[in-house]
Amino acid sequence: MLAVDSESKYDVVVIGGGPAGVCAAIASARGADTLLIEQHGFLGGMATLAMFQPWRGFHSLGKQIVQGIGNEIVQELESRGGSLGHLVDPTGVSFTVTPFDAEMLKDVLQAKLEREHVKVLFHSQFAKAETAGKIINSILVRRKEGNVSLSGKTYIDATGNGRVAVNAGAKHIKHESNASYPFCMKKVNERAL
Repeated sequence: MLAVDSESKYDVVVIGGGPAGVCAAIASARGADTLLIEQHGFLGGMATLAMFQPWRGFHSLGKQIVQGIGNEIVQELESRGGSLGHLVDPTGVSFTVTPFDAEMLKDVLQAKLEREHVKVLFHSQFAKAETAGKIINSILVRRKEGNVSLSGKTYIDATGNGRVAVNAGAKHIKHESNASYPFCMKKVNERAL
């Protein structure tokens, strides 16, 4: 368990340990002291918590458009037998689907964060952003042991629903749906990707 005190200041604090938060934390840790805060006792967000899969969106018009850390994770899953990689989508909804073993994904994400020296604080729920004007100075995190105030130079909201940004005063439109639900984008020039 990571020892945390309110005197610690990180270069980057990532709130949310789903795939986006893990990728952001890894990218950050490749040049900055990074802390990732996750409310559950494991990583992966809805991909592991609700076994929401397969992943989609790595390809468009037959061309791979998502590379980087996300693809590194898929490759590591493949090497461990936890994914078949990017497969042609038999439903035609997207160009490819990427199925994965949710339990193995937890292990892959944890190992990757350890290798990249990302500090992880599990069982820690974002409660409040302490702001001065439009700047976040620190965040309050609820833990079983009690609340703790954490500060960083930069904060990344990877909560999936913008909890940190909204709490900090960002303008937003409230929707009753979740980011995991399908949506439609119009007037996207896919050929330019």
